[in-house]
Amino acid sequence: VGLTMDPALVKAAVKVHEKAIRGAAGDPNLVASQADFAAVNEALARMIASADKEKFFYLLSAFPENKELQMKLFSENDPAEAKAAYDAFVKLTDAVRAASTDGATPFQTAAAAGGPIGDAAKKFSDASYPLVSKIDWGNTPLISKYIAEVSAKDPKATAKAFANTLEVGASMDMKLVGAAVAAHDKAIDGALSNPGFVASKADWAAVNDALARMIGSADPAKFKAILTAFPGNADLQMALFAANNANDAKAAYETFVALTKAVAR
Repeated sequence: VGLTMDPALVKAAVKVHEKAIRGAAGDPNLVASQADFAAVNEALARMIASADKEKFFYLLSAFPENKELQMKLFSENDPAEAKAAYDAFVKLTDAVRAASTDGATPFQTAAAAGGPIGDAAKKFSDASYPLVSKIDWGNTPLISKYIAEVSAKDPKATAKAFANTLEVGASMDMKLVGAAVAAHDKAIDGALSNPGFVASKADWAAVNDALARMIGSADPAKFKAILTAFPGNADLQMALFAANNANDAKAAYETFVALTKAVAR
């Protein structure tokens, strides 16, 4: 669905989310200002209005138990206030539907190939695939634990890390972002039929190549800053490294370093 949206409107939505999160980081409950909240909602509505209508419609019921979550969130509020907000939301959806451009200005998704980045990405993919193919991507305790615990330990730092990440994303070439999203989409579709949700080696290589080129288009200083922005990220990386055969992990890491150098050029 994201790929059917207008890249300029996606970028605008990313920027207002970044501003809202930075403002919220200074609030005791991480609540954005009303002005920032309004800006986020407007940007999201315009972005969604640019999407393919049919693809977006199916997305609404795609996530398991999403309806139950929405009903629970609704029930935890004052009934009158929740109903008033819901009625206003329905009017917003009507306005979005009326303004829909039905995916008229989608992302470009053509993948680049070859060159120093392509060569380095292939070597990294070849060295790392034996490791990633052993992971059950539907059940990764180390990553699940990190996601569940990190924000609770330091919510403000986590919020700022997300804001920094959005800022980096907004600095990237949107054509390369589109190519990376498309590579991920294809890899996930293929992984759904494999045990452990493991993507094919070819799809894994395509994802790494696309990500490397996308990251290479980002503001270098801003990207470097996010490498240490998330609390406890270094501990997670070391835990993932230690969970593998030491020699295989070291070989993969060395090709990863070579890839980062190719990207930095």
